[in-house]
Amino acid sequence: PVTAEIADSLGMKQARGALVDTPQEGSPAAKAGIKAGDVIAAVNGQEVKDSRALARTISTMAPGSSVKLDVLHNGESKTIDLTLAEMPGDHQKVADNSGDHDAGRPYLGLRVAPASEVDGAGQKGVVVTGVDPDGPAADKGVST
Repeated sequence: PVTAEIADSLGMKQARGALVDTPQEGSPAAKAGIKAGDVIAAVNGQEVKDSRALARTISTMAPGSSVKLDVLHNGESKTIDLTLAEMPGDHQKVADNSGDHDAGRPYLGLRVAPASEVDGAGQKGVVVTGVDPDGPAADKGVST
């Protein structure tokens, strides 16, 4: 997320948008020149509140769709045109609560349950029910 401190350091008026950590190698974003530290502020003119909103917006678009991203890059606002691609299966992350971290699947250190099975969580999606304190998810600030 773009925190108030990050926004201030980048000269942004508001803490909005999605801060790019690392674009996936060979992805449309990387090919279009998006770099770590860039902030994606809008998709097709629609303001991006945070990284979750960006993920939700992009996930509703089909591979092959043309997209205009408003990006803050090195202190400059610019618009980048790119064409979405399908995410390769080996880059998709899966939650693993089996304890076998060498099974060839990425390990996030999460336990999840269907939201419909957790009181007060709604009917759609999943709820994080446990986080390995030494896992990658905990390192990124995920908690229950």
